[in-house]
Amino acid sequence: MSDELRFNPPTGMNSLSIVTLSSHSMCVHRTNPVDGLPGTPVPVRFRKEAIIKGCAPVGVEVDEDEEEGDNKSALILKAVEAVIERNDSDEVDANGRPKLAAVKKEAGFGVSKVELDAAFEAFERSLA
Repeated sequence: MSDELRFNPPTGMNSLSIVTLSSHSMCVHRTNPVDGLPGTPVPVRFRKEAIIKGCAPVGVEVDEDEEEGDNKSALILKAVEAVIERNDSDEVDANGRPKLAAVKKEAGFGVSKVELDAAFEAFERSLA
């Protein structure tokens, strides 16, 4: 028996490629081409990225109707909230908006300006 946790790609996809910042890559398949079993064994180094990209462990159903959207967006929103809560002048600009570098550091993965803007808008809507 393998100690590897098996993951399925996001709903509606038969496979999904995952690449880490260290340039390691793998493909998550709905049906593993090696053994024909559901899901793909995902080594620990890929699990965080797999979850961020919407993969779920085999047997775990993901509620796609969540208001928070995909997992990555929810993680970015939590990072924005944490940076704003700290209110460190090195991490927040003069308008009270979190700096991109601070959100990337808090999230623990790359965040684009577009993703930050969307998360900050969601944060502001949650205050209303």
